[in-house]
Amino acid sequence: MTTPTVFWIASCTKMIVSIAAMQLLEQGKLALDDVELVEKLAGSQGRQAGFGYAFFNSKLKRWSEPIRIDELSSRRTDILNQPLVNQPGSRWEYGVNIDWASELVVRASGLSLNDYFLKHIMEPLGIKDINMFPIEDMKRRLAYMHQKAADGTITLVKTAIPINFLLRPKRQRISKPHMTLVELAALLFHLKIIAALLNGGKCPKTGVQILKPESTKELFTNQIPEFPNFGRQGINPTKPSFSNPVPDMYPQPNKPQGWTLSGFQHAHSTATGRAPCTIRWVGIANLYWWADPERDLGGFIATQILPFAGEYIPSSYLR
Repeated sequence: MTTPTVFWIASCTKMIVSIAAMQLLEQGKLALDDVELVEKLAGSQGRQAGFGYAFFNSKLKRWSEPIRIDELSSRRTDILNQPLVNQPGSRWEYGVNIDWASELVVRASGLSLNDYFLKHIMEPLGIKDINMFPIEDMKRRLAYMHQKAADGTITLVKTAIPINFLLRPKRQRISKPHMTLVELAALLFHLKIIAALLNGGKCPKTGVQILKPESTKELFTNQIPEFPNFGRQGINPTKPSFSNPVPDMYPQPNKPQGWTLSGFQHAHSTATGRAPCTIRWVGIANLYWWADPERDLGGFIATQILPFAGEYIPSSYLR
C-alpha cells in the first residue's frame, strides 16, 4: 500500500456527513429553532436516536433477515424502513442513525449525498479522490477486502459488500446511493478534511473556509454527558465475520467518555498523551482516524481486513 491507495472507508464517512449537516445549519437550511428537525439531527448524530445495525443487534438481525433488508445494500429503503431498537434518548447504540442525518442533508440541499460532498466539501478543499462513484483510476488503486478466518488464514474477498456495489458498471448502479458507507477514499485526501477541522474549519493550504470556527468547535463537543459510560456497555456482534466483540471502546478506567457529532471524544487526557476533546472514530474494515485540537495533530490508519477490532487495533491509534 502507498499514499495513493484507495480504501473503502466505511463509517469514517460519517464525520463528513456531520460537516455537511453543520454547513446547512450555518446557511439556515436546517434550523436550530425547528425542534422536531433538531431532535432528528442531534439524535441521529448523537447515536441515541434508537436505531441499530443488524450485525451488532440480534433483535434487528432476526427482524431484517427474513425480509431481506440489509443496511449495507445502499438502498435508501433498507435504511429508512428500519424499526427502532431502543426508546429514543434512552441509551447510546451504534447504528444507521447518521444515515438519517444524511437524509436531512439530501432533503435540505436538493442534491444527492455524493453531489453535496463533492460541491461543498471536496472541491473547496481540493480533494479529488473521495467519491461514491470511483473513476477507473481510483478502481485501479483500490485495496481489496480481506477476511481473516479463525485459524488465522487471510483470504482476498473481491466480492465483499459494499465494494461489489462500488465496482459495478455505472449503468448497473443506483444513481443516488443513500448509504454513508459506500465511500471510497485515498487517505491523503481524507487527511485534508481532518486538517481543516483542526484549523477551525479552514483549509490550511488554500484558506478556504468550509465551516465557521464555532461550528467546528461544536463537532468536538460532547453531546451525551448523561451517558458517561456508553462505550463500556459492550458491543456483541451478531456476525462474527464482520466484527469481534468490543467490550470497551477505549479502555480508560474511571474516566467519563464522550460522544460528539463526529465521533468518540476523550473527555480527559489519556495516559499516553492525547489531550481532552480529542475526537476519533473507525471504519469496520479496521480503519481509524483521530483529531487532537489542542496539539493540532491528526491521523488516519487503514486496513481492509475483517473482522473489526481485536488484534487489528493498532497501538499507535490507542495511544
